[in-house]
Amino acid sequence: MNSLENITFLHPQYFLLLLLPLLWGIWNYWKKPVTKTHLPLPSLEGIKNIDSIRAKFRSILPLLRLLAFVLIVLAIARPQLMLKEEEQESEGIDIMMVMDVSPSMDERDINPNRIEASKSLAIEFVEKRKFDRIGLVVFALEAYALCPLTTDHLILSNFIRQITLMGMGIRNGTSIGVGLATAINKLENSNAKSKIIILLTDGADDGQIIINPEHAAEAAKEKGIKIYTIGLGRKNPLANYNYRALNEKILLSVAKISGGQYFRAQSRQNLAEIYDYIDQLEKSKIEVSIFKRYSEEFRIFLSVAIILLLLEFLLRNTILKSLP
Repeated sequence: MNSLENITFLHPQYFLLLLLPLLWGIWNYWKKPVTKTHLPLPSLEGIKNIDSIRAKFRSILPLLRLLAFVLIVLAIARPQLMLKEEEQESEGIDIMMVMDVSPSMDERDINPNRIEASKSLAIEFVEKRKFDRIGLVVFALEAYALCPLTTDHLILSNFIRQITLMGMGIRNGTSIGVGLATAINKLENSNAKSKIIILLTDGADDGQIIINPEHAAEAAKEKGIKIYTIGLGRKNPLANYNYRALNEKILLSVAKISGGQYFRAQSRQNLAEIYDYIDQLEKSKIEVSIFKRYSEEFRIFLSVAIILLLLEFLLRNTILKSLP
């Protein structure tokens, strides 16, 4: 149902016509001659409480006529329903999310574990970026572009939900440089004014022989791509886990070279705050053009007024007809 607040009137000056019934009533009240009628009856006590049902209903006839007049005035004032159309133009930011899927992402120092926390918070981040193209790369010792740059965030969220550790036959290990190089290749031909990579990893890099992460960062800088690196996990791993410590030096260097920033995520809440911070840093410039369309609504007022006048005419000349 359309809201009444979207109704506007093209000719509101015709509302002055609504004063006519009031002026007419005042005129009749003051100009009506006062006459005294004497009936040759000894007493009126016997008929003073007699009032027929027909007489009572006859009092609604002037109200019907008045309501019809009001509706006709509203119709003449040209009521219009305003329909807004918005056209959004975004400069856009192209984002590649690069997520580590090595076995150490199963560690439970973040609830419920690193990979599941990363997935759910990545989906929340994606849902906030309504106007940006976002893609997804997963990596261990090898990398795989799981989803190309897309504005279909529902499909992307489904891809993120389907991430499993060591999926797609990726070999065990952690090669940050390979993951970054894959993401850079996907952003290379982008025409977006802003291009970023969000790298999330929890392991030391043991794939530098293949591609050095710092060399990948230099390539990203040349192509105008900033890299935000997120080191996931606690500095002191939980007992019964033998995973190597995170190489923060590499992640700091990669972020600095590319013009991005490094963050350390040691809890689910901390990771959520990092995503929120990146979301605030990288905002699309959106221009909104508003177009207004109007639909004429006078017909309904005029139709109801005609119905009321016909009803008043029928009642006055049939069941509510007065005797001469």
